[in-house]
Amino acid sequence: MRIAVLADVHGDLGALEAVLRDAERRGVEGAVHLGDLAGGADPAGVVARVRADGLAGVVGDADLDALAAPGAPEEVRAFLGDLPAQLVLQEGDTAFLLVHASPEGPRQGLDEATPQDRLEHIFGATGVQVIVAGHTHRPLARRVGERVLLNPGCVGRGLDPDPRPSYLILETESGLAALHVRVDVCR
Repeated sequence: MRIAVLADVHGDLGALEAVLRDAERRGVEGAVHLGDLAGGADPAGVVARVRADGLAGVVGDADLDALAAPGAPEEVRAFLGDLPAQLVLQEGDTAFLLVHASPEGPRQGLDEATPQDRLEHIFGATGVQVIVAGHTHRPLARRVGERVLLNPGCVGRGLDPDPRPSYLILETESGLAALHVRVDVCR
């Protein structure tokens, strides 16, 4: 398996398209998203592109906010309303849990400052080997014993010092490899 993992697009259709082009150029077999498609300039365009490409994914906190807000287009509301909170991908003996922020909820992010004992508890409760979560907008690869916490960073509205869109390529052909990728895009 060689897939791209995208998170936190926040309505930035141009950045999403640049990331998807880059992932295709790198030979990924598919892509998934970790939510927060909504927000920003063009959530309807982002949802249309994600739907057209058939990307599976989960709901994020900005998506939940868009569902609660008046005036969101019906096709956006329908798509976001059908997204699950979690998705499990099984590849051989490795189970990947995809969430927006944490298995605990879409607003409780996991990052480098999350206490080790909390992460051990979360992994113990989920039973998976890899958790892939967005929300913090910062790329991350962190070992938790024999398990791994990954964050692809964000496609739109970066908060880390490098403002370029980022995503993650997961490869499982010979073990687990995770590559964080930055994309140059004209805005």
